[in-house]
Amino acid sequence: MTGVLDRDALAEALSARGLALDPAEFIAIFDEVVDATTDTITEAERKFLVDVGGVDAALLTEERRAAAQARVIVETARADAVVARRGLTTREVAGMLGTAPANVRRAAAHGDLYAAGRGRNREHIFPTWQFHQGQPVRGLREVIAVLPADMHPLDVEAFMTSTTESLGGRTPIEWLAHGGDPTPVVRLSDELGRS
Repeated sequence: MTGVLDRDALAEALSARGLALDPAEFIAIFDEVVDATTDTITEAERKFLVDVGGVDAALLTEERRAAAQARVIVETARADAVVARRGLTTREVAGMLGTAPANVRRAAAHGDLYAAGRGRNREHIFPTWQFHQGQPVRGLREVIAVLPADMHPLDVEAFMTSTTESLGGRTPIEWLAHGGDPTPVVRLSDELGRS
């Protein structure tokens, strides 16, 4: 499995999480806990994919499945490292807002701030896009409440910072930051969950 991993990217992802593990050590641990013999599809499903779906049988080997699974893990770790690098910690947000870290955690728990996971020292990470002129953007609670729970923080960022015609060519975050009614952004967020 070690041949399919980008060791530098893995080292960066581990470091961003504050883990002092050598990439080879991480891979060894990963190999211990991943059962590479477990089929994700049955033999009948595999035959259907090859015979009817036109999928190359060579793509459905256990080695390919394990390699794909490893790539997903590494790419997820890489994406999480990007989120941690770009975001603000609980303490940084508290300093910016002039409040206690407990109040920031409470705001995240109530949905008034979007927390994109945890970084070093297990502090929440808060993407910077949700702040305008040093304050949380109005209407976030309504939008956050309808975002798909399994949406990766980079996808949430892309949604919130991409222009859309239905908002007059503005991004959802620009719309909210300039006093727009949250309802159209909520509607767009809700549509993400249904697509």
